[in-house]
Amino acid sequence: MNTFTVDRIESGYFILETEEKTYIDVPKDQVSEDAKEGSVLRLSETGIYEVDAIKTAERKNKLFQMQNSLFGE
Repeated sequence: MNTFTVDRIESGYFILETEEKTYIDVPKDQVSEDAKEGSVLRLSETGIYEVDAIKTAERKNKLFQMQNSLFGE
């Protein structure tokens, strides 16, 4: 399953990073309202990019662990 990570939001578009490390611009009206920078999204059958809460939590936890290992906290 393809996932996308919200890199940033600008000028009415979500800039998403793909699994292949490329970027796509998606209009805000094609992304669920609860998406924010750092959210992991999946494309639903209806054509809306929806937040994958489990993948988002896993990503957040992984980044937190990396930060702790770098800064010794």
